[in-house]
Amino acid sequence: MSLTNHRRSPVLTHQDPMPKKNIKKLIIIIALFAVLAIFNPVLAQTYNFANNSGLNKAGDTAGYDTGSSATPVEGVISQVLYTVLGLVGIIFFGYLVYGGYIWMTARGNEERVRQATDTLINSIIGLVVTLGAYTISYYLISYFRP
Repeated sequence: MSLTNHRRSPVLTHQDPMPKKNIKKLIIIIALFAVLAIFNPVLAQTYNFANNSGLNKAGDTAGYDTGSSATPVEGVISQVLYTVLGLVGIIFFGYLVYGGYIWMTARGNEERVRQATDTLINSIIGLVVTLGAYTISYYLISYFRP
């Protein structure tokens, strides 16, 4: 019996991490994705939604304007928004005139002068907020219009 233990060191053999069969499959998959990536945008550009979806025909049948004669959604939204903000501005302007009228008819009554001052300050704040909302909506709507 030998006292020394001689171990054999493991032999490192070079194994191919990916067999040739798998490499061929990988090349085919990459080529397929490349072909699809090249032709996909072209296919997306050939479809005209307005003409091919049937919505124009349905709208014409129902009696609605279609195509370039139709009013866009952002046009309707902007008209409603501008009308509402204009009416709110007129209300605050009337509130401003009312506050001035209270002040002129106060005749030295401190309570009425304080009420008129509060009314004037609140109406000016309302006008500034309304003007700011009108300005912001004008720029946002003009940004999103084509």
